[in-house]
Amino acid sequence: MLKAIDDWSLVLVPPAWSPDGKTVVVSFDTLKGKQILFFLTAISVADGSMRQLYRSEYGIGTSTWLPDGKGLLLVARDSQRGKEQLWSVSYPGAEMRHFTNDLSRYSDNSLELTKDGTSLVAVQVNTDANVFLAPDGDAARARQITTGEPNGFSVAWTPDGKLVTRNAANQLTMMEASGQQSTVLDDGPVATLSVCGDGKNVLYARVKGAEFKIFRAGLDGSGATQLVDGALWPSCSPDGKWFTYYYQRGIWRMPIEGGQGKMLVENTGGPGNSSISPDGRFVAFRIQEQEGNAFLLKAALV
Repeated sequence: MLKAIDDWSLVLVPPAWSPDGKTVVVSFDTLKGKQILFFLTAISVADGSMRQLYRSEYGIGTSTWLPDGKGLLLVARDSQRGKEQLWSVSYPGAEMRHFTNDLSRYSDNSLELTKDGTSLVAVQVNTDANVFLAPDGDAARARQITTGEPNGFSVAWTPDGKLVTRNAANQLTMMEASGQQSTVLDDGPVATLSVCGDGKNVLYARVKGAEFKIFRAGLDGSGATQLVDGALWPSCSPDGKWFTYYYQRGIWRMPIEGGQGKMLVENTGGPGNSSISPDGRFVAFRIQEQEGNAFLLKAALV
């Protein structure tokens, strides 16, 4: 064994051998408390010693060496909303510089240089996401109402016929059903959302690294208040008086004002969202169970 890394949680991509075969560069992430940190690390083949080249809160993908061994190209992000771009890092100086800075994002597991260093192969990834309205549920008559920056990664109606969405920048936005007059309610980054049936509030989960927090805000974005730390997937009741959420591997319930949560389901077997019935009597949720070598997703009511 060359080197054992004790505190890693996920090796993202294959290691990169230096041209002289003396160094292996690996990227991996670790969980420090509630924060996920990503590392680009050089390991000496001779003695297994490690040297950190780059650390990031936002992700590091694959890397490839320059032919002269004096640096590498890699895929990385430099901010929560930043798109994956190509970077260069000198070796052994470890100076990071932008290699690309465009509107596309690059796949974090595909990057290769030719042996002479004159050509580079990378995969560009462009997302095209928009919100459509289908009159009377008829998909054949669906009409696109958003253009430009991708939007609609989460969508929910308000009782007065507006839309609350999550866009490509992971912002919480409100828009008219025509797609016009989009307003940012929370700068995020937002993961999931739920509009309350009484039309007073929206619940949403903010995420940063491994930290998840559920917030409540008015439908104009005012009065944002943290309700639960470490929770995801809020689902607001039709009367707007309570909500369910995923917390510590189970499904919980809490008053809309916050306070003490009540466990409804102890263990869903994996990440699970929930949905409250229109009359507020039941909560539907998904549960993951293992049968032999297979994992099954099942729907349940409580």
